[in-house]
Amino acid sequence: MKDMIAGLLAYVVVQMGGPVPDYDVKVRKYEQQELCQMVAGRPCDAAFGEEVLGTYYLGTGHIGLDQNLDLNDPFPQSILLHELVHYVQDTRLDDYACLGDREREAYEIQIKWLEEKHDIDAFGDGYLHGLWTVSQFMLGCEDGQAWSPGQ
Repeated sequence: MKDMIAGLLAYVVVQMGGPVPDYDVKVRKYEQQELCQMVAGRPCDAAFGEEVLGTYYLGTGHIGLDQNLDLNDPFPQSILLHELVHYVQDTRLDDYACLGDREREAYEIQIKWLEEKHDIDAFGDGYLHGLWTVSQFMLGCEDGQAWSPGQ
């Protein structure tokens, strides 16, 4: 796993530019409901398709992933890559207008990686559409600027 993290982190740093983070990232897998409780403060409602696949805990260098993710598969790897973007954002203390801007950058890099490294159309193949939609709805910017992949 350490080599995978190093490779994904190197890709993220190249995409974002700037220095390599100066502290270590920690990745741990959790049961789905435990992850939901930590992120949302309540259990996920499976009837509505709620799930948390990954999260980054600001200021900690800690990434939590769903224990059922198979990190040998490109899509779960892209979830880890997405959280590594948040890790790098956190280490650089970059100024973002809102949380939605952080998510936008993470999704752009995640989509690019899936397309470049695995020839996967992340939206056309249905990988990210629901996740992106929910995150943009929940973390949208105050200025109301809409965003879609490729903008």
